[in-house]
Amino acid sequence: MWSRLLKLRFWLFQRHRYRHLVLEYIVGKPFLVLPDVFNPGLFPTGVFLAKQLKHFLQPHHTVLDMGTGSGVGA
Repeated sequence: MWSRLLKLRFWLFQRHRYRHLVLEYIVGKPFLVLPDVFNPGLFPTGVFLAKQLKHFLQPHHTVLDMGTGSGVGA
């Protein structure tokens, strides 16, 4: 039952963000997500990982995203 509800939620509200070029805002930061890249905004793990990063990164830090998709899960 739960999986059917999740599929229905995805079909109604999120499918336009799947396999399309979209701009996602995760924890207030913009991420340009390419069509063949894991979209961190569609699953709770992406938001969770981004929130965890806020504890470790300071405004003066820089991060190199190289071959990691959207960069949130890296």
